[in-house]
Amino acid sequence: MILGKELKSGQLNLDLSVVPANINPQLRFIDNIFKELCGGSIISNQWVLTTAHCTYNLRSVNVIFGTTDLNNRRLTLTIDSSNFHPHNDFHYPQRENDICLIKTPNVEFNDFIKKVVLPPIATSHSTFDGENAVIAGWGKTSDSSRIGTNNLQYADFEIIDYDTCKIFFRNVVPTTICVETPRRRSPCTGDSGGPLVLLSNKQQVGVMSYVSATGCETGFPAVFTRVTSYLEWIKDISGVYY
Repeated sequence: MILGKELKSGQLNLDLSVVPANINPQLRFIDNIFKELCGGSIISNQWVLTTAHCTYNLRSVNVIFGTTDLNNRRLTLTIDSSNFHPHNDFHYPQRENDICLIKTPNVEFNDFIKKVVLPPIATSHSTFDGENAVIAGWGKTSDSSRIGTNNLQYADFEIIDYDTCKIFFRNVVPTTICVETPRRRSPCTGDSGGPLVLLSNKQQVGVMSYVSATGCETGFPAVFTRVTSYLEWIKDISGVYY
């Protein structure tokens, strides 16, 4: 996250107008050779939501739960690829249908490990244009950074309409949702898979998919998989719905 704010574990109980409910469910993936990889969100005791490109061609991932500091891990589970459920129509280069569910052993919730709420299926046609939302992750803090940060970062962004996003990304599709990235503030490499959560109702409406190939600080929108386009798919795979 570029120009984000650092979240410390002692801040998890801040007023939700400042820190969204999804901070507790935030988690981190690393692959089986301990390379930093992606973020994700907990949607139930046994299911994690992320992007399909985060698990693409991997044999397993280590999923880290309930921490803001990667040097102080509370729970880490190694999950085999047989528990990965990427969307059947995912296309890697184009990032179409970039969404994946990961089944985990049962994880007990506590003050640090909690689930995020998804939008009700009845709201599947909502656009959320103009609404403010929060992104959190352990991604790069500048284009010049080689790796992400060990400390969870978060920042507020405004959701923009599809037509505006399409000006910047000709191939963007309606099953995505975009946010503007003003004054170089932007998610970046390593934030993929993390949740986009509305400030108004604390529901997750996006999963971080990609930024411009020209860099995170160029002012191009950041693109997320639109969760409301996949609520029935999430329900069919995991049984989770509202």
